[in-house]
Amino acid sequence: MAAITAQILIGHTNKLGNGMLPTHCLLLSEGSKPIWILKNLDILENHTSSINTIRWVPTEGNILEDALVMISISILKDGKLLDKAKKYFADLSKHLIDLREDISPSNLLELREISKELKYDYKIAITCFSGTSLEGKLDKLKEYSMDVEVCTPSYNRFYNPWIEKTVTKGSL
Repeated sequence: MAAITAQILIGHTNKLGNGMLPTHCLLLSEGSKPIWILKNLDILENHTSSINTIRWVPTEGNILEDALVMISISILKDGKLLDKAKKYFADLSKHLIDLREDISPSNLLELREISKELKYDYKIAITCFSGTSLEGKLDKLKEYSMDVEVCTPSYNRFYNPWIEKTVTKGSL
């Protein structure tokens, strides 16, 4: 059964360096295969976004970079990146895009490189849950220019049915 193992809030940065106004949420669902699920938050309830739910299956080993390309295409709508993506994907409006099958590896690599070059005034906040595939891949964020916060588990308490006990890790 799939579970959400990470989330990325995407939105406007606060110039004072704290908080943000999120406009979208990207959820990483992991089960038999990982899937990024993009949702419009519409916190201000102005109903201006044309984005419905979009799902992308990332490539193995590039799960974070593929999410950042998804953000650049679907939310930031960078002109250069969009033009290339429209050439490389048969149908960008599909509800499910599988990056392992729907685009050549060399074309996807080119989209990742363009995404790294983008200079936009936005922020992402990544929340990682225990066991996410993003573990060990977060250092890739150093190659991008957006404002970013990363939240990783410092405390975890859960009931383990195999040993019939509550397990606690870390500290508050």
